Amino acid sequence: MNLSQQQRTSFRRDRTLPAASPLRAAAAIALIALGVLPASASATTSPFRFFASSSFWNKPVASLAPLDPRSAEIVSALGSLVTTEELAKSGPWINTTSYSVPVYTVPAGQPTVSVQLTAPLPDGALSAAWSQVPLPAGARPAAGTDGDLVVWQPSSERLWEFWKLRQESDGWHASWGGAMQAVSSQAGVYGAQAWPGAEPWWGVSASSLSLVGGLITLEDLQRGEINHALSIALPKVRAGVYASPAQRDDGTWITSKSKSARCCCVSTMCPGR
Repeated sequence: MNLSQQQRTSFRRDRTLPAASPLRAAAAIALIALGVLPASASATTSPFRFFASSSFWNKPVASLAPLDPRSAEIVSALGSLVTTEELAKSGPWINTTSYSVPVYTVPAGQPTVSVQLTAPLPDGALSAAWSQVPLPAGARPAAGTDGDLVVWQPSSERLWEFWKLRQESDGWHASWGGAMQAVSSQAGVYGAQAWPGAEPWWGVSASSLSLVGGLITLEDLQRGEINHALSIALPKVRAGVYASPAQRDDGTWITSKSKSARCCCVSTMCPGR
């Protein structure tokens, strides 16, 4: 996806979501934009990407890849939603300063701290994974009630992600999240392979897809192109139905869109196409 300077500027608009807004549903639909990079860009070093090159986050969609049988219906529903929000001047938007994902990249010698899991149900493996987190003392989660934050340590190839992270008098606490090792060989979704004792319900997103896989990074903006899948949040997510690579859902609607479908953008939805 190649972005003009004007598009890069408008792409950074931020709208803060009310805590009760249905758009806080963490649906993870990956959007792949297929395009030819300009010669100047293709000749440069490929940008860093989390997860394996074969991951659904990073692997280009084949030009003749078969479409989902309901592709037209899904794209039409998504287009209608975008049109409705544009007419109401309520969206769509991209979170930058609030309800976004700060990523702290730390060195090998970063001191570690314990982050206490405060979920209603205990998870011994996740608590153990959070027992030694190289979280900087001055780290600040994203503004907003979600309080998301990711710690990435390249030297150990490990990342930790947190939901509702906060620092209290007795140390750091978070309500949920995940941890992932051997990041460069991972697909970017939580499951048994992510960490010893990991479960499919780990992860901040309600689909169990990692927060960083579909994140628009500062490097993307600086390069003027996005060469990976994107995550978007949708309202009215269908209850009890999800598609691979999602591992779960938190939908409440009886008939609506399912989580975590992978599709190619149509021209009206991809800036720069």
